[in-house]
Amino acid sequence: MKIARRLQHVKRSEIRSIFETAPADAINLGLGEIHFPTPDLILDAGHKVLEGKYINYTPNAGLPELCQTIARYYDNRIPRNNICVTNGTEEALFAAVQALVDPGDEVLLADPCFVAYETVVRLAGGIPVFFDLQSNMNFSIDRDSLQKALSPRTKLILLCNPSNPLSICFTSSEIDFLVKISTENSLYLLVDEIYRDLYYD
Repeated sequence: MKIARRLQHVKRSEIRSIFETAPADAINLGLGEIHFPTPDLILDAGHKVLEGKYINYTPNAGLPELCQTIARYYDNRIPRNNICVTNGTEEALFAAVQALVDPGDEVLLADPCFVAYETVVRLAGGIPVFFDLQSNMNFSIDRDSLQKALSPRTKLILLCNPSNPLSICFTSSEIDFLVKISTENSLYLLVDEIYRDLYYD
């Protein structure tokens, strides 16, 4: 039996290969997994749900109360009916890219970027096209490289901010530049903000 052709260009990431061959006592600095116990606040909320036996299917986009809470978090700039709750960022990215990218569309990705982005784009039949970040300037966006990467087939710019794997935040000027490029070229701009609320003192 043959697997689907869309999987022929999907490769196991180097970081996953290293993780799976590491000895059991190795310190994992690669997968970004949090290494402290689940906070009691979350455990208590989970217990209440189980004790109340409220474990039925939810609306596809998420519980209305949760969607409303998310809207408030964003100061109600996003209408509640434009919010969709997923089981994680990769599922959200996968759904968004599947909804926006047709086979043959090009998607601009920063180099380096989170390893899953290229795979998500390829699974949609899209073509990943990389633009440079300037390592000698705090990995700022190389604007010339990005503009050279644009083509009539470009459909989407996909970016992680704060960045994985770089742990940097793009500046307001860089974000303004991306918005300007996206607007001028009728592109979608998809920003993964999974690390938006992580702070370390």
